[in-house]
Amino acid sequence: MTKVQALLAIWLCSLAVSAGLHGWGLRQPDPLQAPWLLVLALVLAPAIGFAMWLLGAQDHGERESPD
Repeated sequence: MTKVQALLAIWLCSLAVSAGLHGWGLRQPDPLQAPWLLVLALVLAPAIGFAMWLLGAQDHGERESPD
């Protein structure tokens, strides 16, 4: 999978989730009462996962040299 395909796949998944949540919100107008632990996990999990991915990345000496 190329970088462009991966980017498009992520954007399409995000758009699908957004559309699903929007449709669900139209059918369920009451405010969502989510547990604070679930909200905390949803907020922090992507940031922690991304940080772990960046810190654990191995570039095998393929970094660009600063000119």
